[in-house]
Amino acid sequence: MTGAPRRAFAAAACAALICSVSYAQTSLGAVRPGGRLHFVAFGDFGRKGKPWEAEVARAIARRAAQDPIEIGLTLGDNFYECGVTGVHDPKFHDLWEAFYDSLGIPFYPTFGNHDYGRGNGLCAVRPAHPEAEIEYSKFSKTWRMPARYYTFTAGPVQFFALDTVAWNTPQRDWLRSLLQAPRPPGIVWRFAYGHHPVYSSGRHHIDARVKQLQRELLPMLARYGVDAYAAGHDHHLEHLRVDAVDLFIAGGGGDAVRPVRHRDRRSLAAASEHGFLDAVADAHSLRITLFDTSLHPLEPRPFEKRR
Repeated sequence: MTGAPRRAFAAAACAALICSVSYAQTSLGAVRPGGRLHFVAFGDFGRKGKPWEAEVARAIARRAAQDPIEIGLTLGDNFYECGVTGVHDPKFHDLWEAFYDSLGIPFYPTFGNHDYGRGNGLCAVRPAHPEAEIEYSKFSKTWRMPARYYTFTAGPVQFFALDTVAWNTPQRDWLRSLLQAPRPPGIVWRFAYGHHPVYSSGRHHIDARVKQLQRELLPMLARYGVDAYAAGHDHHLEHLRVDAVDLFIAGGGGDAVRPVRHRDRRSLAAASEHGFLDAVADAHSLRITLFDTSLHPLEPRPFEKRR
């Protein structure tokens, strides 16, 4: 079996197994040298025909003009409603390259439920192929997704990109082994990110997966000194703090925002706004700000942690 038939067979097999072997996990090593690092993150953005994705992208460009941004992260739901059908799906151009290619920033994505085709009923007749988002890294200058979950370092930060949609025992064990290991040379901060929040003031605060992450992920983050965790899924901006771990929601990347009706007691600030997470890290401090599209910060003083 060669060529297109082999690729079609591999795609079908990977979709059926949720890419359990070849695409499961990896380590990219250092993607940028040590020193100061400026990065951004956002999720829930790839919705065709809506104006907000362009507004967020323009806001990131304005922020980059103030202070150059070295890397970006996505927090899932990269392509609505049902993910992508393959590496040549026009959504890659229409909902990714058209907005972010001009930024010239390498992005390190994670999956959301819509990337797995867990959207409306149309997804049953137009199934998603999440592995195509991994394969697309071979064709894009800005999209760098090597596996479903992976780790890398940049500047003084070690990143842990999680697949919370397919959260399972092998992934937990992989993450625990990394967190138990000595930090790579020059690494001061640990930053984890995925699609589902651990706590939230949004409508997903009672979801089974969110409750599972409270039981299984948060204790690891707290025990092994992860400084911050960023997520989307709920379409708003929020900062929470639980067990000395700062939790950020930046799900206002381009789809419609939702009201924040339930205010979690752990929440420090929340707003139904489009925007993104902005972070600056060096050997002595980690500063994180949630900006709306006018570059107004969610909190009067940005979160800052010092060593």
